[in-house]
Amino acid sequence: MLSLIRCFSSSDIFVHILTEILISTSSPLSIGHIDLLSEIAKDFPHDLHIHNLSFIKLFQLPQGGSITLASMLPIMVFAYSYGMKKGLLVGFIYGLLQSIQDPFIIHPAQFLLDYPVAFTMLGFSGAFASFKPLEKLPQVKFALGALISSVFRFASHVISGVFAFGAYAEAAGASNHLLYSLAYNSFVFIELAIVVVVGAILFSSKTFKTVIAR
Repeated sequence: MLSLIRCFSSSDIFVHILTEILISTSSPLSIGHIDLLSEIAKDFPHDLHIHNLSFIKLFQLPQGGSITLASMLPIMVFAYSYGMKKGLLVGFIYGLLQSIQDPFIIHPAQFLLDYPVAFTMLGFSGAFASFKPLEKLPQVKFALGALISSVFRFASHVISGVFAFGAYAEAAGASNHLLYSLAYNSFVFIELAIVVVVGAILFSSKTFKTVIAR
């Protein structure tokens, strides 16, 4: 599973280290774990480059947001494999990293809604992982979880857009801020479609299902 996370690498090196810690323990993240995270990070060379899917942008929106090459997939697969609790934490950390890597921040509340809150929602991708009626259809379970998490993420972006990006809506000739935000943030569902297609291919692989079942 870790090789998969590294292969797709939807996050910074610190998320990889955090993943190692989360997988190695079932207990909540403690101060000791935070100290360990810092110590391990010091051992990585500064010129280490890890490929990041969020850098592969198919389309960039003008006021933040982009359509990427399934950059949400690793976090969603992680949440599906290791549970929502750990998935929510990794999503939260990833959101903070995104605010540093590719920021578009105009208000403190907008920052919270568009970054840590929105990406934390990806952890809900594991919601159907243990759903017995679909036990033989992991592709469907993953797709349902991805849909729920994307709807929550979409809602967070929309709320942010309504109160923080009204000026951009009016500049675009849209008097209804809610409709503008709904339309603008619909890119989330294009990303969802890409993730579901790639996820369906992965979950159709016997080797992949064996790896995540460990």
